[in-house]
Amino acid sequence: MSTGLKINSRQRARWLATLVAGGALAIYQATLHPGFFPGESSRQVAVALRQAGNIEQVTRTRLERARDSLRQSRASGLPPGGVTVREAVRETTWTYRARHRLWGGVCALTARLPLGDLPWRMNALSALFGALSVGLLFALVRALVLLFTFHVSPVPARRRKAVATVAGLAAAAALGSAVPFWLASTRCLPLTFECLLQVIMGWLLLQAIVRHREWPLLIFGTLLAAFLFENSTGLLILPLMLFFASRAIRMGDIGYAGGHVSLMAGMLLGGSAYLMLAWLSQGSGMAAPFFAPFRDIILSLQYFGAMVFGGWMADSLWLIVLCFVVMPALAMIGMVIWGDPERIGSSGGLLLITLMGTSTLALTSSSLSPWGLIRHLEHQPLAGSVFLLSALVVGFLVGQGYLMSGGRYFPDVTRGRHPGGGGEQQVGHDAAHAPLGRLLISYMCVLLLAVGIFNFREVIDWREPLSSQTAAEIVRRLDGRRWI
Repeated sequence: MSTGLKINSRQRARWLATLVAGGALAIYQATLHPGFFPGESSRQVAVALRQAGNIEQVTRTRLERARDSLRQSRASGLPPGGVTVREAVRETTWTYRARHRLWGGVCALTARLPLGDLPWRMNALSALFGALSVGLLFALVRALVLLFTFHVSPVPARRRKAVATVAGLAAAAALGSAVPFWLASTRCLPLTFECLLQVIMGWLLLQAIVRHREWPLLIFGTLLAAFLFENSTGLLILPLMLFFASRAIRMGDIGYAGGHVSLMAGMLLGGSAYLMLAWLSQGSGMAAPFFAPFRDIILSLQYFGAMVFGGWMADSLWLIVLCFVVMPALAMIGMVIWGDPERIGSSGGLLLITLMGTSTLALTSSSLSPWGLIRHLEHQPLAGSVFLLSALVVGFLVGQGYLMSGGRYFPDVTRGRHPGGGGEQQVGHDAAHAPLGRLLISYMCVLLLAVGIFNFREVIDWREPLSSQTAAEIVRRLDGRRWI
């Protein structure tokens, strides 16, 4: 093959990521919501058009038992036993006045573009961010698999590239086909924008490791501080992101002092820029005082403190997220960083089978999944980090399965015909781990296919075309009449 026809591996990876993002964008455009969906999506459009303030109120009712006792006492005329009126009506209300500042600015610019009608522009913006998140996640997982298996895996280099590609495709499919992410990609919601910021931060840490430079850490710190003010999820992922940053500084041989100074300088720059943006946007419909983001962070800390110390164990939603998303993701991270892929014993195999079960419950729409618990709630507290962690676990399982089976799904019938050194080690490795590896690959492929089909049906049902057509027909017939 001539040198002019050879395609560089890095260029091939970029083309693959572009194709994955383009495919996701085509699917999201095909399932795009035809109009404005009532609820949070319509509120985001109203904020972008400066017809509503950027205020989000989340009311968390506490002591439901006490409130029921108070109602019963009022109906019977008897005093409530053991419960005071103050405790019975106590509610915790958090008001976020400066959330989604970056997302609101992007929406405001999109609303003024002369491209198509307004509903299509606003919904297509989320579809674009969703497709970019899926494509960049594919590139990130592919690069991570190649990085962590470069010196430790006995699989040949060409097979490792194929394994990394398949793992990236699995992670991208898991994120893109998740019902909340798919729904957010078809209407004006900030979930896809949050996911894109987090994937970009992960890509910057990877660049810091590969390039051995400090500038990716500077940009990473800037985005991390902005995301900390942008969404309450930033507080939850802050410890994990700081841990990843410290690992990137160590693996990239950047230097302890220089790396952490760049990280802190970036966080200071991003926080100051976000505060200045909040202050300059006064009088624009997204108005907030200069220190409003700090007040929002304090309120978020109080909210999470009340959630942790105020009986979060009784909340089935957070228990499901902890058991089926957070703990499996932490186990996967620990296995990747401190584990040895060549030594998968009985405990490692049991962990992989457990991760298969937790991924099944996290990706499906069953009653024990995070989406199954929040689909009927008025306020949906789950953020994109939950589904992003689940997608990373899926990519890890598929990649690990292919590595355990020697980088191929079907057994190599010619491996005994090639004499030479290293053959026995490869044969022993395949014979010991190939069955479990093929089980992982088969199960995860069937799971992703089934999840994609069933989630497509649910996304189509959520479009509610009949309701939209009925509302449009009512408005058309009332045109020119006086509203009562």
